[in-house]
Amino acid sequence: MRPGLYKASFSTPLDEGAGVVTITESRIQGGDSSYWYSGSYSSDGRRIQARLKVRHHSSFLSSVFGPLRDFDLILQGDDGGSTAFLKGQTPQMAGVSITIRLGLLEAQNVAG
Repeated sequence: MRPGLYKASFSTPLDEGAGVVTITESRIQGGDSSYWYSGSYSSDGRRIQARLKVRHHSSFLSSVFGPLRDFDLILQGDDGGSTAFLKGQTPQMAGVSITIRLGLLEAQNVAG
């Protein structure tokens, strides 16, 4: 994944939503109007794996997992450089999967 600001679109069989995330080296941080997300990822340039914690900060929207307010995500998928397609689930709600699409909005300038 290229470092930068990404749009995150996500869905479960229960609901769908969107937010923004910043990706830097091995970190992912972001949020939406009701939740913030923070975690780490690794990529070999083709496949990506990520672990995120998702925490509730406002009552504006419910979670795409319904009643869950605070949960963890374990994700894996395809790394397209400026896009990523991930699938996974939360241990707090076994059997309900999430699909996430990341699309680069603005690349971070990396001095080298």
